[in-house]
Amino acid sequence: MSLGNKLRQMLGLRALESRIQALEEEVYWRNKLFYKAYGVSGLWGDYLEFGVFTGYSLSASYWSAKRHFDAFMQGAWDHASKNPDAVRNAVKDGFMSMRFIGFDSFEGLPAVTGVDAERPAFEQGAYSAGEEGVMTLLKHHNVNLDQVRLVKGFFEETCTEATAQSLDLKHIAVAHIDSDLYASATTALNFCTPYFRDGSVVIFDEWFQFSGSPNHGEQRAFGEWRASNPGWHVAELGRESFGRIAFVLNKV
Repeated sequence: MSLGNKLRQMLGLRALESRIQALEEEVYWRNKLFYKAYGVSGLWGDYLEFGVFTGYSLSASYWSAKRHFDAFMQGAWDHASKNPDAVRNAVKDGFMSMRFIGFDSFEGLPAVTGVDAERPAFEQGAYSAGEEGVMTLLKHHNVNLDQVRLVKGFFEETCTEATAQSLDLKHIAVAHIDSDLYASATTALNFCTPYFRDGSVVIFDEWFQFSGSPNHGEQRAFGEWRASNPGWHVAELGRESFGRIAFVLNKV
């Protein structure tokens, strides 16, 4: 085989490997629950996460939203609009103003009391990760730190009207509740409620914790929230991994 043919063969193999890698990445992201969530909610409003730990899911959510943004900018949905430039500009404005807000004590879980203590699964201080480590991971993952806000403190201290005002919250696109405990999930849901809108997505990370009991943990918190908020229609969007589940909210 001539040198020219060998070179062409090598270039062809590299191109094929590149295409396979791009396809694998596309399949991976399209199957991520965060990616699906933004497909429903759109890029209008903020992402709120309750229970940041190392920051990995905060990074995954940012990149899921970023991929939707990039697709819109490349004209992926322009064929459905009579004014594609207006669509792109609206999506651009939405994504550029979106914040990725993480609530965490950065000292681990609070004291486990009440119904959460009925089935001991966690200890106070579990999932402790420092704020500096989270920012380092986000920076390493090339997350735009200008769009990140970290709110330090236990939820009962930070999930307040004053915090919402200081953040200038208006709408929630996606809320990710990774609090494990019933008390924490309840506090997070009540904090989010005024800022939900049609198409908001709520993701729970530990839905089947406590042996899948509906009377404990995040399941109990959401069940009580639904009973207290009958004006919201709830539809399951999808599931992922051991216990991650997402629901779409719409006003009845």
